[in-house]
Amino acid sequence: MCASGDVRAHSFENPSSSRPMIHRSIIRSLEALNTCTAGSRGLLDRARLLLRWDTVLNDVKQCRNDMKATLDMFNSEFTAIKRSRRATDGTERLVLLPPPPPTFHGRAREVAYVVEIVLDKAPARVAILGSGGIGKTSTALAVLHHPQIKAKYDDRRFFVSCHRVSSADGTVLELLTFFGTLEYESSQWTTLSQDELVWYLRHLQSNGILCLDDWNSDVTTNANKDLLSELASLPNITLLVTMRGTEYPKHVAWTNPLLPPLSPLTLDDAMRIWDGICETNDEHAVKLVQAVNRAPLAITLLANIARTESPKSLWQRWELNQSDPSQVDGAKSHSLSEIDLSIEFSLRGLDESAAVLLLSVICSLPQGLPEFRIPAFIDAFKDLRACVTLLKHRSLVYASEDGFLRALSPVTRYMRSYHPLPDLVYKQLTELYLKIVETDFEEDVSASAVYARDHIGVEVGNILAVLMHCVEHETAKDPLERCLLAIASFTRFCAHIHYYGIDLLDKAIDRAKDSAPAVIVELLMVKAGNLCLSARFGEATLTVMRMHEVCRSDVTKVTTAFEGWILARLGDVYYWNGQYGEAKEVLHSALKFFEKDLETKVHTITAMCNLYLGRVYLDLGILDRAEEYLQSAHRIYLACTAEAQSGSADSSCTLGELHIATSEFEKAETELLYGLEVFENRAGSEVSRAGCLQSLGCLYMRTSRLESAKERFESALELYSAAGERRGVADSLGSLGALHIQLDELGVAEEYLQSAMNLHSEAEYPRGKVAVLNSLGTLHHVLSRFDEACGILNSAVQLAASMPYPIGEGEALLRLGKVHKDRGGGELQRALSCLQRARELFGHAQDLRRVKSVRAEMDEVTELLHVSA
Repeated sequence: MCASGDVRAHSFENPSSSRPMIHRSIIRSLEALNTCTAGSRGLLDRARLLLRWDTVLNDVKQCRNDMKATLDMFNSEFTAIKRSRRATDGTERLVLLPPPPPTFHGRAREVAYVVEIVLDKAPARVAILGSGGIGKTSTALAVLHHPQIKAKYDDRRFFVSCHRVSSADGTVLELLTFFGTLEYESSQWTTLSQDELVWYLRHLQSNGILCLDDWNSDVTTNANKDLLSELASLPNITLLVTMRGTEYPKHVAWTNPLLPPLSPLTLDDAMRIWDGICETNDEHAVKLVQAVNRAPLAITLLANIARTESPKSLWQRWELNQSDPSQVDGAKSHSLSEIDLSIEFSLRGLDESAAVLLLSVICSLPQGLPEFRIPAFIDAFKDLRACVTLLKHRSLVYASEDGFLRALSPVTRYMRSYHPLPDLVYKQLTELYLKIVETDFEEDVSASAVYARDHIGVEVGNILAVLMHCVEHETAKDPLERCLLAIASFTRFCAHIHYYGIDLLDKAIDRAKDSAPAVIVELLMVKAGNLCLSARFGEATLTVMRMHEVCRSDVTKVTTAFEGWILARLGDVYYWNGQYGEAKEVLHSALKFFEKDLETKVHTITAMCNLYLGRVYLDLGILDRAEEYLQSAHRIYLACTAEAQSGSADSSCTLGELHIATSEFEKAETELLYGLEVFENRAGSEVSRAGCLQSLGCLYMRTSRLESAKERFESALELYSAAGERRGVADSLGSLGALHIQLDELGVAEEYLQSAMNLHSEAEYPRGKVAVLNSLGTLHHVLSRFDEACGILNSAVQLAASMPYPIGEGEALLRLGKVHKDRGGGELQRALSCLQRARELFGHAQDLRRVKSVRAEMDEVTELLHVSA
């Protein structure tokens, strides 16, 4: 309580908090409202008001912007308070763990077996195998709720159902949805990318246990194997997997001794399950239990039927089906397994056909039907609530801990195979979800992010499945184009919750071949943006190039500002992908579109091109050209409307980076703090704010303010992670690694740098990878791992030279020269060669500070060579 009170007092009493801004905003708003209402006092007042109407409108607009910025700041501070409270009170965390099975018999030996392995051989990798309905899920839940497991893992027991997915991507989405929901329920919504998910699990404060229930072992793609292997490699996570079949996947080192596949229950244990549900236990009940091979799920379903129909009558129907299936339901019944047949018998006992249809709806949705959506189906289903009650009574559905109506995997598989959803009902379902994703917030990024988290994130799996079905089966042009635009809207929303939907976008783009160019461009635009967010810049480049081709094929778009904007976007993607030559060429071409156009919107695109060119020349070390373009961008942005304020902040931040490169530290700090202030007051500018904090961290590292640098890097990492910006996450991790080398905390440094390298192994961001390789090389040098240091730094040299990136290449050669110098002997000449090449590169890049540093190293090496001669 004391800790929470301290946090609250600090946050709201701090002079830099949102309270003064709220006061000012309210006062300005009241003044503006008073001006507007003055017009109601008389004719003269109204005339004065009309004469000042433009000013009044600007005041009202300013009030709206102020209040919006203040609210965003307030929410940010409130989120920080909740984060701090969660950090100081771990008991607030909510564990989304299903309850233990209500009736559980006959698996005591297996549960004890798994519990012993988990406790004695952590982190264990355990699989529970067996046929459908045999009790794998119940056994896993019994393990998770075992007193010893609860005592050891407490709120770090995670249970994720995988039966609704059929691919590695689907499993990742299920995991992201689960852990996103977990964070939302406990304090705030924080969804995670796949890399961040692994980071999240790896950095749990204490060890955890993760159960993947009904893992799809039939999916044998490399992605699926890699995902399971990656989860199994986490040193702090015990992995418990349930799956159909009798063979263990070969790509995981399962903990010995292996648990044998679950066998049918003994008759005594099977009858205990029956007795717990149905009071009537006679010879017919025993025959029914034997007929379904003593499988727990089938026993549960049949016992529920026997509560209203005698076991004798049920057994007679079962016998009739076995002897003459056509008397019951034709050939279908003859081909069913015992589990499927028990499901079919449960359905036949339902008096309401609407209940069967509702079950089909529930089973067609990967996440199940959220209970808050039930009112939307009342018109479509007669006595909907009664149908839900009936399905629960027959154990065909259950209410999950997160508020969804779901069916167990054998029921879901059966319904999808034998009772697929009718087309008419699927159209109604599609209409419901289309309306959810068609909401448009224009450029209000903050409102869009909130809507995505509140309305999209909770059902992202369902929406994805419905849209995928629509794009695969819709044939009429207008409904198809509506679906395609809905997919663009959906995936744009999903970027806020770190799911990028590239596979869905690819399917949509393929189906859009005969659609209007505007539809194709919209899909390509979203895909390019989402690829950039996930740091797949090479693919993003190809996507923007295709967008340009489509634009050129549309006569209404040729030689317009829109084509120039596409070229500017292409140049920016080239930049992030390390293709500096292509970036320069395309950005100069983009500028030609706007040389004679005086529109404000065109001015902002011109400024954007100048800004992008300034970044390119800054990385190339051509600092005079970089300053020329950056100052030009800044002047244009300042001359434009208030909407361009974020552009002036962007140019200020990049000018700050330029001043760091020229060692003009006071100028750098002034520019960066200006940019930071602008971004802090603008909703939806989290990524830009993170970039500004990252640059401030670099400045403070250069000026030996290491604790300040650490605070800025950590803040940037938090913002990048919350925005799902993989490139930024990698940058911040790399910077923290480099900082901890200076702090002489080498173990921490290695952990940060290795995490950054893991991100770079999949990201297409070569400049960032060069920086991390240089820091890793330095770390190995400090630890006297000279061979490793040389190998890593040589990799950095090769990568930087291939871009080309002279500053990065020179830095790698400088550090490589230091390694060779410290090894001494015959390596001194190599050291001198490396340093000479580094001096050349820094000289061309106009980096006098680094040239001076290299000369000092060269003098030392030369002296050592003279001594050894």
